[in-house]
Amino acid sequence: CRQKTVYPNTLLRIDSLIIHNPDSALYMLDLLDDFMSTQPEEIQVYHCLLKTKAREECHQHHVSDLQMKRVARYYQENGSLERLVEAYFLLACVYRDLNDVSLALEYYQKAIEVRTNNPYHSLRSRAYNQMGTLFTNQGMHFEATDVYRKACFHALFECDSFEIAGRYMNLARNFAIHNKIDSTMK
Repeated sequence: CRQKTVYPNTLLRIDSLIIHNPDSALYMLDLLDDFMSTQPEEIQVYHCLLKTKAREECHQHHVSDLQMKRVARYYQENGSLERLVEAYFLLACVYRDLNDVSLALEYYQKAIEVRTNNPYHSLRSRAYNQMGTLFTNQGMHFEATDVYRKACFHALFECDSFEIAGRYMNLARNFAIHNKIDSTMK
């Protein structure tokens, strides 16, 4: 039976900062780089996941998939499903930035399909929204409409008015692109 990993409090605190203060979180994670080389693999992998998550929240362009492939592989083999969901989502974001649409869509879908005790509505909403953007950029507006609707559905569970408004705005924009303005109100 595998023992549950206990992560250092510093990394857990940084994780809680990422959404609202990603630049500060990234700075703190960078300060820990040298220290991480002496830590067990599970701590190093978590640190890498957090750095990628912070970079994503800072809207930094990802330039390589090597680190996140390692993270995803680790969580596939050893880690928790909750971390695997995040790893798949972030790996999809990396592929999005590398302009590999098919792999980005594949990993967003994997993130959505992992079954956990936590429904991860916010992450699923973000994944569907990213898929919608990729479909829209490919001119696949009907596919985009489907995933934008799913993004809206999951956003409603989070009770985050900013997220909800953003998802509905993308859905409405997609309707406008293929001249279905009346559908934006349905």
